[in-house]
Amino acid sequence: MPRLLEGHCPSRFFAEAGAGTLDSATAGGMDTYELDYPPLLSDFVLYSTLGDTHGRHSSIPREHMPAGDVLLHAGDLTNTGELEQVQSFSKWLEDYPAKKKVIIAGNHDITFQEDYYIARGAQRFHGGIRYDCSQAKQLLKNAIYLQDSSTEVHGYKIYGSPWQPDFYDWAFNLPRGEQLQRRWGAIPVDTDILLVHGPPAGYVDITPVGRVGDADLLAAVQNRSIPVVVTGHLHMAHGVATDNVTLFVNAATCTEDYQPIQPPIVFDLPPAKQLREVIAHAAGRQRQGPA
Repeated sequence: MPRLLEGHCPSRFFAEAGAGTLDSATAGGMDTYELDYPPLLSDFVLYSTLGDTHGRHSSIPREHMPAGDVLLHAGDLTNTGELEQVQSFSKWLEDYPAKKKVIIAGNHDITFQEDYYIARGAQRFHGGIRYDCSQAKQLLKNAIYLQDSSTEVHGYKIYGSPWQPDFYDWAFNLPRGEQLQRRWGAIPVDTDILLVHGPPAGYVDITPVGRVGDADLLAAVQNRSIPVVVTGHLHMAHGVATDNVTLFVNAATCTEDYQPIQPPIVFDLPPAKQLREVIAHAAGRQRQGPA
């Protein structure tokens, strides 16, 4: 199973109990430990996760930039898709202490969805300024950008998608139901890490008005027994949860008032083949139910 590094988990991760929430007593078999103890196993791959940095990446505290093998960013890297912020973010990534960086867009990254931007996003958010959307992805020179696509890093298959249930009038919105089901249906069955902006229903999806995650996304994740799902979007839901098969991470960096101070969530994974074997066993036990 994924192992969470305690020093970079939100404090409430260890303080809260309840359905779908990990704590020190109900960690579902996951190991947790301090950053410097015990040492990482040499064949494990260390991931750090961020999201919802909203153009404020330069203000992230240095201690919230742990070194690792892979950085995952769950979208909303800009405030409203400003190309200056994309360029600045790309430069910031160049110095981030991770060997690989994998990124998706979020609903705030409106220049990454050209049809939306041309139809109404530019007028709504930028007034007289019209950015060239073709430059948005090109400016991300220091990362692997995923948009309904996959990449393989250190043997793990990572699939990224920016879509979410309708949320006011922002980018990458789709109505719940058939249209989102088609997006989630494209997730490969052998995905090891799913990087998606909005969370699934019931896991790291809390808001001031209750849980708003997508039930169809949850079904897609559970049907595939995906080991790790990394999301953002809902700032106050920052944290982790598990169904004892999948580790759900909400990596939102900004708080509700857009302060980039929420700590990264860091985990490591055993070699990909071993990970899938463990997950298959865990999923089989869950399907069988209690003895």
